[in-house]
Parts: sequence; structure tokens; C-alpha cells
Amino acid sequence: MGVVVGRPSLVPFRKTKNRKKPVFYITWTDSIEGSKEKSTKTKDYAEALEYFNRWRLRNLGQPTPRTINEVLICEVLEFYRANRVAAKKHVERADYAIQRLKPFWGDRPVSVVNQQTLRDYEEYRVEFHECRFPNREPISDNTIIRELGVLRAALNNAYRGKLINQEVFIDLPPQSFSEITFFTCKEAIGLLFFAKRAARAKDYLPIFLAVGFLTGRRKSSILELRWKDINLETGIIRWQREGAIETNKRRPVGALPKRLKRILTEHRKKHPDDEYVVSYNGKQIKDIKKSFGDAVLLLRRHLSEKTNTEYDQVLTRAYPHMMRHSCATWLMQKGTDKRETCQFLGMTEDTLDRRYWSHHPDYQKGPANAF
Repeated sequence: MGVVVGRPSLVPFRKTKNRKKPVFYITWTDSIEGSKEKSTKTKDYAEALEYFNRWRLRNLGQPTPRTINEVLICEVLEFYRANRVAAKKHVERADYAIQRLKPFWGDRPVSVVNQQTLRDYEEYRVEFHECRFPNREPISDNTIIRELGVLRAALNNAYRGKLINQEVFIDLPPQSFSEITFFTCKEAIGLLFFAKRAARAKDYLPIFLAVGFLTGRRKSSILELRWKDINLETGIIRWQREGAIETNKRRPVGALPKRLKRILTEHRKKHPDDEYVVSYNGKQIKDIKKSFGDAVLLLRRHLSEKTNTEYDQVLTRAYPHMMRHSCATWLMQKGTDKRETCQFLGMTEDTLDRRYWSHHPDYQKGPANAF
């Protein structure tokens, strides 16, 4: 066996005939034997990176940042995710973007990132979405920009973490304005009605919807909510996880609405031993997308028959985050105080002004009544 030539790489290999498990491998060139590889025996990137650094230390001495020609983008993305997990930051949105970035960027080196390849990615995402979801609305420009924003954050993280030896700049256009969609009160009541009649989801979907509509918190906050974080006596909910780092997606302490307090009290009596509020057979529900979508389909059929409207024209867009839009919109329509509403929703005043303030009875009331 000779010496290591050039710089070794850490790459993920999928499950194949010769490789029974999809784990990370170290690949390098030996001065005598040519191309070589060594399994890290793990599919977890953080563990694989630690193994890789120990291997480099034994064979090459102190590891140094590599050039952008030597590092694959899939490694940059996994490095970014591992750092977010280590910092106890939420990874759900990053995971969603990484899954969509990897098929196009994964096997390419960092050096290929430029304005032309960014445009190529935009075309790829549009074509991929049309092929996979032919009956859905076209993918929005904002969705693609958010995905590329994760790529930019991962590249910046790789430079700061000394994975690569130079900065890579990505110039992204600003996100375009998108109109807020929200449920009417009747639609929300209808959704709860069908959620209670779902075969399996009736044990957890109604409580998820009740918390979502009456607090306006994000899906991840609701799914991670534990009973120990709710004080039914004082009427306070602590949304921030213990030990979690504060991010832009703020989770301040919130007041417990009276109607929700009654619902939670009854639900707790039925499930006294559960740890999480939204759970099934004592286990936390990790994602609500399928059961939420099933309830929406039932509601769409009902509304289509009741109003004599084409099925495709009823509730064309419905997703869990719309509960947050709905709650904020309803509060504005009720004329609630702006500052208290921001505290209740965990929202900045700037966001409330830009997206929901137009629903308030006092919106531009002075200028409108001046004439």
C-alpha cells in the first residue's frame, strides 16, 4: 500500500448489490493501488464526518479546508444539516429543501455553482413538479428561491466551518408578493367536523386543528407541544422547547384561549398518560400532512355538492400553515390590538402590517373618512 495522493472525499453511496446498506464512504487515490474506498459504517453524516476527520488525522495529519473542486455539494448540505442539529435548531424546512436540492446538485462539486446552473435548477424544478404533480398548480418562484436560499446558507456554513477554503456567493432575487389564503369560520368548522369522523385520525387530528385555529402557531410548534408545557390553571402555554435556541421563527409564551382550555381539559381526561398533545397510542405524531389532506378532500366534496360548484374550484389551496393565516386574519377582523396580537401569535409587527393589517376595521380609516 502506497501513500494517499491528493485530497480524500467523504461521499454517500446508496444501497447497491455490493453495498447492502446506504452509508457514507471515504474515497481517495493511493499512489500504488489507485482508487480506494473505505466505509464509515454509518448513514448519519455527523458520525461519518467525525470518522472521516479521525481517518484524515491518522493518514494526512491535521485536516485543512478543501478546495471547491474537491467538495461535493451533497457533503455541504449534510454538513449544514448536522450543524443545525448540533445547535438544536429546527431542521424540518431545511430537510424539505435538501431533499429537493440533492437530485440536481448532490453529485456535483461546489465549483459548478454559478448564475447559469442556478437558472438550470429553476428549469429542472419546474419540469420535475409538472411531471410528478400534473394536476397541481405550478410550483411558485418563491418556493424555488427558498430552496436556493438553503443552498446559499449551506455554502456559507461550509466556509465558516472550514469545510471549503473560499466563499461562494449566490445572488438570489427577492421573493415576490403572494396573496394570503385563509379558511373562513364555516370552512374551519367543516374541517373539524370531518376530522372527528376520520377512521384513524379522529384521535389526534381534531385536537391539532383546534390548537392550530385557536392559537395560530406553526405546525411544528403544535406537533412538538407537550402537556407539561401547558398550565391549564394559569392559562399559559410555553411553546419554546427546553434547551432550544431562539430563531427567527419565534416561539414566545402564549395565552391559552378559554375555548381551547375546555377542549384541552376534555382531551387530557381521555389521554391522561400521553406526553405529547398531538399523539396516537401514546406516541408523538411526526407529520400531519396526509390526515390533514384527507379531511380537506372530504370538506371539498361536501362544499362542492352543497354549493353546486365544480370540485376543482373549491378550496384549491389548503395546507396546515393556513391555520396560522386564518387565526391572524380573524383576529384582525375582530379589531384586536396590534401589539397583543403579535405577542399572541409570536409574530413581528412588520409581518402583521404587511400581510394581515388590511383586514382590521381601522385599516386606513382616517384617510378614507377624510373625504
